[in-house]
Amino acid sequence: DNQANALAHMVPAVAATWCLSEEASLDFVEKVIRTTQNTDEAAAFGTAGARILRRIIAGEGSAQAVNDTVQTLKTTKERLPCCDGYFADRLDQAFRVRGGISHLQAVGLVGSSCSYPQNLVSGAHLLAGAEDLGFEVGIRATIRAAGDQASRGMFL
Repeated sequence: DNQANALAHMVPAVAATWCLSEEASLDFVEKVIRTTQNTDEAAAFGTAGARILRRIIAGEGSAQAVNDTVQTLKTTKERLPCCDGYFADRLDQAFRVRGGISHLQAVGLVGSSCSYPQNLVSGAHLLAGAEDLGFEVGIRATIRAAGDQASRGMFL
């Protein structure tokens, strides 16, 4: 399916493998995701989120982690050619508008459902702007935006 479960599966997999090389960690993350969501789109969505989380664990700020993930997805050989470029473009959209529109407006523009890319774009928008706002304000913003708050909140 095309729902945000890939993110929920990705978090413990990244936590368990973040000390490995990025390639080895992403291979494991993809295997975990494919146990319940065996599509290239789900794997690409989840591994894009994993790239962001790995960078945050390594000490990058959230906005920098999103931007670096976009650049990596755009400039390296794609793991999943069907979808990596597509998700890079969606993340880039979220990164570029993070200071120009509120989270409520971002969700209104891309949609509030649990399907991707909506939750990837709105979740990345939330994450990229959360550095200045903090966790509590970020969670309140996603609750006010309605729809699938849990998927967006997973980014925080």
